Amino acid sequence: MYSRRKSIRSLNQFVDSIIYVGIFRLFIYGRLLQNRQYLCCIYNLLAVWYKQRVNIGKNFNDKPNCHLLFLAGLLSYRATMAKAEIRPEFEGKIIAIDGPAGSGKSTTARLLAQVLGFTYLDTGAMYRAVALMALWEGVSWDDAGAMENIAADAEIEFVNDPDKGQLVFLNGEDVSEAIRTAEVSAGASAVAVHAGVRRELVRRQVELGQKGNIVAEGRDTTSVVFPGADLKVFLSASLRARAERRMLETCQRGEETTVEEQEQMLDARDKNDSGRKESPLTRVDDAVVVDTTALTIEGQVDVIIKLAEKKFSENR
Repeated sequence: MYSRRKSIRSLNQFVDSIIYVGIFRLFIYGRLLQNRQYLCCIYNLLAVWYKQRVNIGKNFNDKPNCHLLFLAGLLSYRATMAKAEIRPEFEGKIIAIDGPAGSGKSTTARLLAQVLGFTYLDTGAMYRAVALMALWEGVSWDDAGAMENIAADAEIEFVNDPDKGQLVFLNGEDVSEAIRTAEVSAGASAVAVHAGVRRELVRRQVELGQKGNIVAEGRDTTSVVFPGADLKVFLSASLRARAERRMLETCQRGEETTVEEQEQMLDARDKNDSGRKESPLTRVDDAVVVDTTALTIEGQVDVIIKLAEKKFSENR
């Protein structure tokens, strides 16, 4: 365990030094381009990375460079100030993103929405919230009738916070962190098999997207929720890459796990999501497949923006 902590500290310090130099090069490059969307994306990406870095450091008794902490706060502030204006050709559009767990959907969709000035619709968070509410009430996820009632009664809200980004509230309580645990993740997949739960949440999601200017992500956003989306994207990645990402997220929360353990969990969830009768995870014919195995989050956002620019300009 000691050697593992030491290796993680060494890796973090090495990455710190690279990022510290890279910040200024990215900043200068963005300024030279005078590209507001590029700058917005960079600010948000770096702010997210530093927040994660600080959390990981806490878990492994590794304190990041004080200069980096200062820049984290600065970038978080600039991220909120660099709100992008919606471009005319993007006005009213819906971008739907599907893919398996760990493919990068949530982070990519959230940052993409910030760059475009869109609203981020985290459909997966709604299923997680329903699963969490069932835990609170001691209801089995396998009880279809009870889960349908919970889905109907759950008051789920998305609130934009200038410091923390988009928060998820369940019955008036901030559950943004609570819905991201491994237990609730498993519960989200379990409750999603119930037709009544899906019908209720899909109805709400469709209502939220009626005005457009939405980036939605999930497992059935391109096939069921927004079949008429202006751009449909299916993110994929190797099982190993997805497991490594989930391991880092789990360690970030102070929980111990291994890549092998995460591979088993993801493989089981893939089978469950793809094999369910109601709205299974599937790739629709008109969705563009983007393999994220070797892509950074910035790279994923950039690829989707280019796809959107090409498609939306052709339809003008």
